[in-house]
Amino acid sequence: DYLSAQLSGDLPFLWNLVVGALFVVMIILLPNGLAQLARMVLPRRNGEQASQPGCPTLTAEPVGTGSQPGNRVLAVSGLGKSFGSLQVLQGIDLDVHPGELVSLVGPNGA
Repeated sequence: DYLSAQLSGDLPFLWNLVVGALFVVMIILLPNGLAQLARMVLPRRNGEQASQPGCPTLTAEPVGTGSQPGNRVLAVSGLGKSFGSLQVLQGIDLDVHPGELVSLVGPNGA
């Protein structure tokens, strides 16, 4: 507390620089936050696995596994969205095929 009070009072630019640098270092070294550090440091209890029971887990499959080429994974027709009287989407048709990563970006980039 003493160092924090002295640096923020006497040298505010230096204090902001130190805090900003620590923030950047934390983001680079621990992109998943302090929970990642806790998982690395704390031992697992009773052979506990990484995923808890009841938590969904994802497994990666090679592209095209489980479906024939040309099959759709998702088909959307006539999609619309409004916020009150403001109509933001209307009449959107979309087909997603295996292995595709699809996003919907509006004119303002959202």
